[in-house]
Amino acid sequence: MRGANTSANEIMPTLWKGRIAFVRGSSGGRVDEVRERERGVVYARRLTAPRSRPSKRLAQISKGRVVELELHRDRLAQIVRRARRGEVRLIDISERSTRRLFAVGIGQLGAQYLAGIGFADGRLMWALDCEGCIRPGIYRYRLS
Repeated sequence: MRGANTSANEIMPTLWKGRIAFVRGSSGGRVDEVRERERGVVYARRLTAPRSRPSKRLAQISKGRVVELELHRDRLAQIVRRARRGEVRLIDISERSTRRLFAVGIGQLGAQYLAGIGFADGRLMWALDCEGCIRPGIYRYRLS
């Protein structure tokens, strides 16, 4: 990719019509180690952008680690893990704004987790699964 000029680990890429978003960790280390111990920072860029134009740093989630990304048009969906909480967030890339759409306590007791984020038919969807929880299933958010 044009403009890839860092020794940092860049993981979890997601593509949509000539744009890429990814998580950049610090330099060095194996990719699986980066996922487990680092938060990383989310960046986006056009694939055709010149090397001289840096990737755009997106809204940062303090004390959280991005687990999954999905890009669609000017929106980037994230599943973020923060201590004992899982969140689904939506970033508007052009406005550089973020909002939390869903939050759930996660952890050892009920083994809750969020997964499978994706855009389809004007909606953002994700799955919540857990042992014995009240509302497991597929969740949808209508994009407006």
